[in-house]
Amino acid sequence: METVGLLLILFCAIGHQHVCADTWKIIPRMDNGPSHDIMTAPTNDVDTLKALCLSMEYCAGFSTAFATLKFDLTGLGEQDNTMLYVRVPSPPPLPTPPPFNLWPMPANLTYAGDNSLNLTLNSKSFVIQSAGVQSTRLDNAIARYSKLVLPVPPGSDAHRDAGAARRAAVLKPVNKAPASSPVYLPSLSVNVKTSDETLALGMDESYSLDVPATGQPAVLTANTVWGAIRGLETFSQLVQFDWASNYWIPSAPVSIQDFPRFAYRGAMVDTARHFLPIPVIENVIDLLSFAKFNVLHIHISDGQSFPFESETFPLLWQKGSFDPIRAVHSREDYLGLVEYAADRGIRVIPEFDIPGHADSWFLGYPFLAGSSNCSPVALFDPTLESTFDFLDKFLAEIVDIFPDKVIHLGCDEVVFDCWNNSAPIRAWMQEHGISTLGEMETYWVARIHQIVSSYNRTLMLWNDPFSNGATLPPDINIELWNANLQQIDNITSHGHPTVFAGAFYLDSVGAQWNAFYSQIIADIGRPPNPLYIGGETPMWGEYVDGTNIQPAMFPRATAIGELFWSPDAVPKIAMYQAHRLEGWRCRMRARGYDVAPCGTFTNTSLYCNPL
Repeated sequence: METVGLLLILFCAIGHQHVCADTWKIIPRMDNGPSHDIMTAPTNDVDTLKALCLSMEYCAGFSTAFATLKFDLTGLGEQDNTMLYVRVPSPPPLPTPPPFNLWPMPANLTYAGDNSLNLTLNSKSFVIQSAGVQSTRLDNAIARYSKLVLPVPPGSDAHRDAGAARRAAVLKPVNKAPASSPVYLPSLSVNVKTSDETLALGMDESYSLDVPATGQPAVLTANTVWGAIRGLETFSQLVQFDWASNYWIPSAPVSIQDFPRFAYRGAMVDTARHFLPIPVIENVIDLLSFAKFNVLHIHISDGQSFPFESETFPLLWQKGSFDPIRAVHSREDYLGLVEYAADRGIRVIPEFDIPGHADSWFLGYPFLAGSSNCSPVALFDPTLESTFDFLDKFLAEIVDIFPDKVIHLGCDEVVFDCWNNSAPIRAWMQEHGISTLGEMETYWVARIHQIVSSYNRTLMLWNDPFSNGATLPPDINIELWNANLQQIDNITSHGHPTVFAGAFYLDSVGAQWNAFYSQIIADIGRPPNPLYIGGETPMWGEYVDGTNIQPAMFPRATAIGELFWSPDAVPKIAMYQAHRLEGWRCRMRARGYDVAPCGTFTNTSLYCNPL
């Protein structure tokens, strides 16, 4: 590889540093053992790292996780008087950015070069129409995108203030569409091949999109309505517009073949720590669909509140919510939300966190916590059959509202002192031959797994029980939050479908999008692990509510969404990709959403026209 020829290693005694040219860079020594130095590499590609290491004397290994080479300097004399010098090559040239701010980047995109044609869309005559299998969901999507593709109605300038109107008269609008003999794109034809509308893990979201330069209709083809919805979003991002009601697609013809990298692409919102009204959650769903996510995980209950209006156990919300009148979601609320999300290709997975994080349950039904000696943090009492009878009846209500196959029941951060300090619980453990708290957690998980399975549902848990050594049924889905990426192989080797969330916690409100975008979410060069089903970005609710959750989540979640959707071939270099994300952000602002700026570390335009 060319990179190999550009990297040279030279060891210089401190007294002879003049031997080293100015183009060499000192790599600081790291305390990784008595005889090793670490060199930062220009890539984390496994094949490149291997070739670099094999080409360099004294190279003892490499790390794809940290993009480093390790050198064994044993036998080179006094280590304290040895420094490692590395010639740093210029990075390889990046591909020319496309003329569209598409986000996430499609798997395959081709478009015309410099002599390409700008296609014009006539806002009065352009239409999107179905040409394949008929579907209500598809009809709804076409109706939505007919408005989103052409967002600026004629005469929009009239809504500007008087100063803007005066300046607009002086500065004639720049029409980037063809000035003479325009070629018009008359329509977009959407062809869905099958009537399969199963909204579940592994649903087919692939699509192809062809926009000819001849004036013929554009064609979007997908096997399912879900692929069509993803393709409609991509088409809407191809269309450029100004504020004089001019629309065009640059660089025609355009051809796209697209499909997701991961089957599970999720985001989590927390409506227990701060209550989130349904319209706020709907706006989050909209933005997730625009970034091609397909799962909304709702953390419904926690120690702070129980904001779900259970009809089976009304004291849960009457005693456990912040406000039983204003801060509770009803059955009808969630039925409507699930349908709203499904119309946008988004699954809704409910989470009720137990046996810990459950103080709000015990306000209305204290018997669930068992002994009053259970301290310092109360947990569900796993020794009482009444506990599991209660959960059985409660989950019967939940599965009737949430049709998704997955139910999340938490199991994170369980403080076992509660069970350990309870004399009745310890006596029960001894009577039943359970000698450790790990075995007790195994028992708890087995019982809730049995209940969930009886409703033909799949149990999802945070990774804590697995990390604690509990024995788990292999069909349990694991969400990895407090361990690193390398633990995925360990979890999946036990048969568990696994979702990686640990690198994408959005409640780190000071972390900018580029910090998330640079995360490595899979070992490059390895065959895909079929049980590593995807990733999730959680927005815990300590610092957000309905007033600020949109700008707190977006565009940071959007950046993460490209890691989940786009192939590794898309360069994950924030400076290079920032203009695309800023373009996505401006488009969302034009759609009326409160998406935060991407930051000032780029030379991209930092101003977005409001509607």
